[in-house]
Amino acid sequence: MRLPPVVALGALVLLVSPAPFAAADGEARPRPFALGFTPFPPDTTTEAVEDTYRFVGATGDLIVHHLDDGVAWPESLEGKPFHANLGADWERRARASKGKRVFLAVTPLDGGRRDLALYRGSRDNMPLPAEMRGKALDDPAVRLAFLAWCRRAVQRLQPDWLAGGIEVKSPSPRPASLPRR
Repeated sequence: MRLPPVVALGALVLLVSPAPFAAADGEARPRPFALGFTPFPPDTTTEAVEDTYRFVGATGDLIVHHLDDGVAWPESLEGKPFHANLGADWERRARASKGKRVFLAVTPLDGGRRDLALYRGSRDNMPLPAEMRGKALDDPAVRLAFLAWCRRAVQRLQPDWLAGGIEVKSPSPRPASLPRR
């Protein structure tokens, strides 16, 4: 039987942890650290996603949500409702987060960390809407939309910690549309 990556990682953390989970007298003690996971499934099937969330729910104290599959740019900028698929994804994440500490990571960059994040609508990583194409990170519309996206994500997912970028200093060359400041 092949273990999902999160199970293998969890087993590794348990093996290398310097802190015991039970005292010498056999009494159970709380872990002196938060055991956390990202709910990245080993496959894209519904079963794999559900299994991953079950494992994280049963095992971890901390859940890490990476929102790096696009931004609902126009909806965020205009304060309009998100597509139902995005709402369902955030609802699943919120349910999985109940009783856990939450680390939320968001990014205005695409998966290659080279350009503006793609559009999150009915699906992940859809082409950018026309009004966002060619805009730089410091464009007022990009800044306002991303800030609104972050606020809505925080409101829905209630994180304990927020990272406002993912791999923003990666070594990939940046096009002129994403100047380094």
